[in-house]
Amino acid sequence: MARIALRALRWLAGRVPTVLVWAGLGGLFVYGAAHGWKFGDAADPEKEKEKARQSGEEKPDEAGHGSFTPYYQPRPSDVPVLVTHDPAHCTVGEKPLRFRSPDAAARAGITTARVGYARVSATVTAHGEVQQDSTATAKVSPRVGGVLFALEKELGDPVRAGELLALVESAEVGKAKAAYLTAKAHSESREQVRASLSPSVSPPRSIVEAEAAAREARAGLYSARQAMTNLGLPLPTAAEEALPDDALTRQLMLIGVPFGSRLVLYARATRTGRLPTANLLPVFSPLGGVVVRRAGVVGETVAAQQVVYEVGDPTRVYVFLEVRQEDMARVAIGQEMTFRLEGGANLPAVDGAVDWVSPAVDEKTRTVRVRGKVPNPGGVLKGGAYGAGTIASAAPRQALMVPREAVHWEGCSHVVFVRKGGKTGDDDKPADTAEAEYWPRKVTLGARDAGTIEVTAGLAEGEEVVVAGSNVLKGELLKARIGEAE
Repeated sequence: MARIALRALRWLAGRVPTVLVWAGLGGLFVYGAAHGWKFGDAADPEKEKEKARQSGEEKPDEAGHGSFTPYYQPRPSDVPVLVTHDPAHCTVGEKPLRFRSPDAAARAGITTARVGYARVSATVTAHGEVQQDSTATAKVSPRVGGVLFALEKELGDPVRAGELLALVESAEVGKAKAAYLTAKAHSESREQVRASLSPSVSPPRSIVEAEAAAREARAGLYSARQAMTNLGLPLPTAAEEALPDDALTRQLMLIGVPFGSRLVLYARATRTGRLPTANLLPVFSPLGGVVVRRAGVVGETVAAQQVVYEVGDPTRVYVFLEVRQEDMARVAIGQEMTFRLEGGANLPAVDGAVDWVSPAVDEKTRTVRVRGKVPNPGGVLKGGAYGAGTIASAAPRQALMVPREAVHWEGCSHVVFVRKGGKTGDDDKPADTAEAEYWPRKVTLGARDAGTIEVTAGLAEGEEVVVAGSNVLKGELLKARIGEAE
């Protein structure tokens, strides 16, 4: 018995380390689950970020952005730039850029301009092209196939609405006229038979049959008239239908052909001794304008719906602009628009108004299509011509303006260089100092026009900003920043 107890104690003693290890691991698991697997003095990353954000000492991430989200912002040249650092933490303006003397600044090509108020209109600038008004362009074709018998207009000729363009010789036209004459004769004969029957003399059955035959003949005449209308031919008037058969046949021969063209055809028939053909189908212009396209020659076969002429009104055009997505909220129907052709065209700008804004952004160009209607007297603007348009997005107002070349993108904000001290050449400007100082200053921009840009914050009226040579100062500013980083 004692031996068994001793053996059991030895076995338990050999298992104690294993039990202790498993117990420690179990306790560690329970503690980690209860404390979010944070041990000792390990700091909470989120709390550290919040603390850095409140103290203004937030460290940037691997890309150098910190918690700041980069975004695009337009420059004075209307080219968007990527803002990679928080503008609120820019260090611009802490140190001035100095020249030893005003003469040294002048030799560097630096000139300044006074900041002042001027009248400005908030505008949106975009490129686009001229397009012909689709409702003022028509493609003219015959309704039935045949042979071109006559072409009345040349390329570029003016055309009135309803004016004759071409004559097409088609057998279908002659068949339709013959079918009309046959149906008319059949209908008249059936009407005469019905009128000859008297209820007091003729059997009722004969009267009923005669009435049915007359109705059937009238339906046939209606069908023949409709066939002529479908070809684009006019129908004879009531006075013409009352003419004798021979006279009506002569009238149908050239029905629809204008009087002047009829005289030409009759003169040709007199010379040749042959009657004019009854297969002629006149083709007319549906609108006024000029001939912009002519296809085919006399004697050429054309199919139904084949375009023979294209007529357009050159005075009716639209301008389509491709407005950037960031500007689309400032564009609305009814705003005034100015368009000027590019490519050296020495033509004055034309004024119009926005009459349509696309409801969608183009998936390829990421722009919004805007249409403006502009006058085009004399057809000066040609379809497909490119140019630049300016849309007035707000009424004119007074604003603090600086030249565009004075404004630069520093990396996280727009800056100008403000002159302090040095000889300026005017009595009302600052007094002479030994050095000419130029302080970089952050500014907030507003509306833009052709040569100036509005400053909504950062400058005061009467201050001097560098215009020419400001690129030199920007280069010096960047070099100083690189030196500080090193």
